[in-house]
Parts: sequence; structure tokens; C-alpha cells
Amino acid sequence: MFARSLRFSASALALSASLFSAACGSGGTSTGTQPLTCQDGQFRLQGTLGGEAVDITESSAGGGFEQVNTGDFHIGDLADPSAPTPTQLHLTWAHAIFDGGSSPASGTLIPASGSFAGQTLCVGDGTVVTIYQNDNGLGLVLDGFASGASCETPLAGTLAGCWH
Repeated sequence: MFARSLRFSASALALSASLFSAACGSGGTSTGTQPLTCQDGQFRLQGTLGGEAVDITESSAGGGFEQVNTGDFHIGDLADPSAPTPTQLHLTWAHAIFDGGSSPASGTLIPASGSFAGQTLCVGDGTVVTIYQNDNGLGLVLDGFASGASCETPLAGTLAGCWH
């Protein structure tokens, strides 16, 4: 009897996770951009930002995510100070994401190279975090870019990414 009840609970949880993910959606304008897949130990971002091509592949060391009611992902801010400054990304989302699910997110990106190197850029509407199944990392779609002290200047571009 307990095993049947446990299976029902697992099925109900899987169904709830599926419905929950579908209800969340991307939260903004969808660009059709899909997250990338990283190899173990990799952090990647690809796309365009301000009309400039972006193609970043760095180590995923010094980054991670946690979920306790809300979600938080960061990379680059805990890097070795004697090494070159890596790209920094910090994202937050409003609720825990189930394995295989997605959620709208927002945060900041500080590119390490290109025209926007060293600038803090806001990411928002259309940004999505996906937790890949079987502990295979995170998928990222960064959108809704803005620059300026109060994120008042919209910046065209969408980046697909991953972290593993």
C-alpha cells in the first residue's frame, strides 16, 4: 500500500512540475532562442549584444546555484583574483524550479570582453533559467538587456547560454 501511495505522490509531483513549468513560461517576449548545452566544467554564452557577436566559453568554476524558496545563480564573482577577470553573471528567480523545469529570471551580466567589457548590464524580460534533468547543469536565455546606472537604456540582443 505504501509503495502505491509513493508512486502516486511521485506521479502527482511530476505532473505538478510539468504544469508549473508550463504556467511560468518565459515571462516576456520570446525570441525563439534555446539554451545551449555545456560540457562538465563549462560556462558558455553565445548570441548578439548591441549588434556585436558574443561567443564566450569559460570555466564554470567559482559559480553555482541554490534554491531555497527562491533561486540564485552566480558565476565569476568568486574567481581566482590572480587570474584574468572572467565574465560575471548573477540571476535570481522567484521560486524553486523542478528538474527539467524553467523559470523567468532577472539579474546582471558583466562581460569580460567585447564592447561592453566591465560594464554592468541588466537582464530582465525574456530571461529564462532551465534546470537540465539528471544534474546536467543549467540552460540560460538572457534577454531584456539594459545599461545605465538605473538600467534606463535598452540594449538589443539575446544570449543563449549554459553552465555545468
